[in-house]
Amino acid sequence: MTVKQGKDIALIIGAGTGGLLAAAALAPHFKTVRILERDTLPDVPAIRKGAGQAAHLHSLLLGGLQIMERFLPGITQELTLSGAKCLRAGIDQQIHEYGIWLPERDLGCSILAQSRYLLEHVIRSRVTQLENVSILDGVRVGNLTLDGVGGIAGVRLAEPDGEAREMPADIVVDCSGRGGKFVRQLNELFPGMDRVDEINSNIVYASAIVDKPESLAESRENILIIAEPGASAGGALLDIEDGRWFVSLHGRNGLVPPTTPSEWVEFARQLPADRIYQRLIQARKIHPVALYKKPLSTWRRFDLMPELPFRYFPLGDVITSVNPTFGQGMTVGFGHAEALHDAFSDHDDIGLAQSDYIKTSAAWSQKAWRVCAAYDSSFDGHAAKKNYELLRALSQKKQAEIFTSPDRHLEWFQRAQMYSC
Repeated sequence: MTVKQGKDIALIIGAGTGGLLAAAALAPHFKTVRILERDTLPDVPAIRKGAGQAAHLHSLLLGGLQIMERFLPGITQELTLSGAKCLRAGIDQQIHEYGIWLPERDLGCSILAQSRYLLEHVIRSRVTQLENVSILDGVRVGNLTLDGVGGIAGVRLAEPDGEAREMPADIVVDCSGRGGKFVRQLNELFPGMDRVDEINSNIVYASAIVDKPESLAESRENILIIAEPGASAGGALLDIEDGRWFVSLHGRNGLVPPTTPSEWVEFARQLPADRIYQRLIQARKIHPVALYKKPLSTWRRFDLMPELPFRYFPLGDVITSVNPTFGQGMTVGFGHAEALHDAFSDHDDIGLAQSDYIKTSAAWSQKAWRVCAAYDSSFDGHAAKKNYELLRALSQKKQAEIFTSPDRHLEWFQRAQMYSC
C-alpha cells in the first residue's frame, strides 16, 4: 500500500522503555506524538505493575546505550548523575561459561548499570521535555479502530464509566508487550498475524534487590554465571544505584529457585561457580524475592506477512521476547525504535515506511533470536546433547581466541553487546 498520507499524529501504546524511545524517534517526523499508558506513572523511580518484569534484573547493552544517545543526547551523563554505575568492560564485568571465567582485561570501553525503573524514569523525564510528545497515563486502550479499507484509524479508550472514547491517529505503534492483545484482535481480520516462531526456554528466575555490605560498598561488578545442561542453575549480579545489587538466580527444565531469602541464597551454591554466592552471604539485607516464569521465547513473524494492517507498527516484545539470560530485550526494542526513525527519515509515504520498518526491525530481532535459539536448543528435547556439544565446542574456540587476542576479546564483547563502532 503506497498511498501518500499526512503525518500529524502518532499514538504509542505503552510507556515502557521501548515506547518512550519510540516517541523520541518519531518526534522529528510527526506534529504530535502521544503515549498511552494504563498505569498511573510514578513521579520517582519505582517498580510499577505494567512494566514487564520490573522486579527483575535488566541489562542495558552498549548497543542500546548507543541508540539512546542518538535520540536523547547526554542521557548517559544524566543516568550517571542519577546513580547509574559505570562498569569497565572486561574488568568489572565478569563472565563464567563452560567451566571457566573469561580473562580480566581492560577493553577500553564501559557499560552502564542501573535498575530497570531508574532507567525508565530518566528516559521518561527526557522524553516529556520534547515539545510535541505527551504521555496520557491511567488509561486503558480497549482496542484498535479500523478505517474500513485495510488500515488502522486509531484506538478506542475504555473509560471507567463504561463509555468508549475514540482517538484518531495517522499511525499506531504497539508497545503493549509480549501478550499481543492487539495482534489477537487484528488476526481476526488479517489472518496470519498470529504466526509465531517459538523456542522452549523453560526458565524460571527469582530476583531480589540486595543491600551491599560495607566492605564492598565501592565495588562495581556485573557477574554473569551461565547455566549449563546437567547443571541447570545460572545467575547474574549487577551493581545498581543506592549501594545495592540486583541479583537474579534461575533454573532450567524443572529446577525452580525458592523465594524465601535464606533458601534463595542457598540456591546460589548450585551455580557452576560460587562468586555470586560469596557476595550474597555477605549482604546486609535481601529484599523480597520475586519469581518469574518464561516457558517460551517467541518471535511474531510480521516480516513474513504479505501485508500488515496499514498504519500498524509493532515494537519490542510484541515482536520478539527472548530468554533474558543475555540481556538483549531492551536493546532489541531500542533497535526497533531506531528502525522506526530511519524508516520515516527515508520515506514520506507511510506505507513505504511501514514496509521498510518491518524488514529492519526483523533484522534486529534475528540478532537476538540466533543467540537464544543456539543456547536454548542445548537444553531442549532429544537433540539437546548434540546441540550442547556443538555449542560447547564453539564456545571453547571462542574462549581460546579471547585468551590469546585482546582484539578478538573486544570483538566478541561488542558482538555480545549488540554494539557497532
